[in-house]
Amino acid sequence: KRPQISQVGGWDEPVTDRRTEYWRKSFDMLADHPLGAGARGYEALSPKYLPEEWLSKGRRAVHSTWFEVLTNFGYQGLLLFIGYLLFGIQELGKTRKVLRAKGNDFRLYQSYALEASLVAFIIPGTFVSVFFVEFGYWPMMFIAMFFNIFLLQKMPVTGRLPENASLEKAPISAGGIT
Repeated sequence: KRPQISQVGGWDEPVTDRRTEYWRKSFDMLADHPLGAGARGYEALSPKYLPEEWLSKGRRAVHSTWFEVLTNFGYQGLLLFIGYLLFGIQELGKTRKVLRAKGNDFRLYQSYALEASLVAFIIPGTFVSVFFVEFGYWPMMFIAMFFNIFLLQKMPVTGRLPENASLEKAPISAGGIT
């Protein structure tokens, strides 16, 4: 017999078997709702598709961001979500090319750290529903800022200020530089 994990709800379940069943049921939901069931649609529809003993407080999460996006927003939503993630990786690649050409290893390693933070959102998201969790979108925000600073704004990638710039001339307010 497989080992079982004790759940907060007070029951034991073979987690891997049950989780893959949640994922399979998402295709049944998608067949009935081809454009998606809407935000938190899987949870709302889970009583219709899953046995009652699998539910917790009358609902169940799908336990995968990929299937969560698929059932909530359909195939088009999943494609947009994947495109969103790939766009961030692509922008980091463009930024890295410039940083390598300028020989700025420090910023280059920062770009790798940003990519690692994005991967740290993507991989666990396979086994946990995190689409509506804010921290997962921070890496993309930081990637956009990084791209903006080093490519769009053409900031010096040497780590030094331009010769005509001076921090002494920058107006300072109580909240910082204005």
